[in-house]
Amino acid sequence: LRAAILGGGLGGLTAAIALRKIGDDVTVYERARALTPQAGTGLTLWPNGLSALGAIDEDIPRLAAAQGCASEEIEVTSVDGKHSLPNPTGDPKRFPATYGHPMLNIQWGRLQGILASRLPEDCIRLGHEFETLELADGRATAHFATGGAGAPVAVEADLVVGADGINSALRAQLVGDG
Repeated sequence: LRAAILGGGLGGLTAAIALRKIGDDVTVYERARALTPQAGTGLTLWPNGLSALGAIDEDIPRLAAAQGCASEEIEVTSVDGKHSLPNPTGDPKRFPATYGHPMLNIQWGRLQGILASRLPEDCIRLGHEFETLELADGRATAHFATGGAGAPVAVEADLVVGADGINSALRAQLVGDG
C-alpha cells in the first residue's frame, strides 16, 4: 500500500516504521520545517512501551536507553504532594529482569530523533501542512500547503494515517468534534 502519514511526531514516525516493516510505501508529511531535539517535554516509557517499540524495530529500545535514563524510584503522593501513598508498581529496579526493559525517562525530541533516524531521509517531508482530504473510489488524496513560495501538493494514497497531534486538522475535517 501507498501510505501518507500526517504528522512527524512520535505516533506518526512509529507508524511509518511499522508500515515500512511490512512492505508499505510510506511518506510522513510534517508541517514543521525541521525536527528539532528541543521539541516537547520529557516522557516516561514503561517496559511494555519499549517492548512494543522493539517489536517494530529491535534497535529502538537500545537507542532510547542510550539517550534516556532508567527510573530507580517511584514516589506516589496525594494530589497536594504532602502525603506519601502506597506505590502499586513496586521497585522499578526490578523491571529489566521482570519485564525485559526499564521504565525509561527520555526527552520527547530525542525519541523523535531516534524514530526519524530509523527512516530513510526521503521518507519524511518537512514543511507540508495538511489542508484537506478527498475520498473517492477507494483512494484518498491529501492536500498540503508547503509554505513560503512552494506550490500546494496533492498526494494520492491507499491509506492515510492521522497523527497530526492534539489539534488534528484531519480529525477536524472527518469528525468535526473540536
